[in-house]
Amino acid sequence: MPETTPEEIPENNLPPPIYPENISFDPAAEKEDIPLYKDDATITVVGVKGDRRCEKWTEMNFDDQLLINIKKCGFIWPRKVQEAVLPFAAEGYDVQCQSETGTGKTASYLIPIIDNLIKEKQKLGNLRKGAPYCIIISPTREFTEQIFQEARKLANETGISVVAAYGGSSTKET
Repeated sequence: MPETTPEEIPENNLPPPIYPENISFDPAAEKEDIPLYKDDATITVVGVKGDRRCEKWTEMNFDDQLLINIKKCGFIWPRKVQEAVLPFAAEGYDVQCQSETGTGKTASYLIPIIDNLIKEKQKLGNLRKGAPYCIIISPTREFTEQIFQEARKLANETGISVVAAYGGSSTKET
């Protein structure tokens, strides 16, 4: 069988998405974010010269649709982890972050990844089909699903496709 490059794979030859395309944003999420932000711990940045912070989403020059999606997710302003991580992640730094569950770590890496992909797509005219541009590895199926759902919301109507792949479940019906 001859090898096929990703460019040669017709778009309609891809398997159908497992998840429906409609994405639900929680209208109450914005109200829930206010007390969370106030309770955030102070974040210390080490290993780099200077401490840049992002106090407003608009400071980061993110794509307009991504900013709309951030707002739809109920993120009024960056959480403390995001304030510290976003300026460095957006510039391409490798970032190691440790913080409690629910403090905004997932969005801290998803937002710059999606923004970068949107800008690459705009610059190049289109991204090559059939090849991944980012792979996120997570330790559990549940966490993979959580990351996937968050990424879908942030990438909504941006032209960026998000797919989840995980094992551990049967493909046969019993």
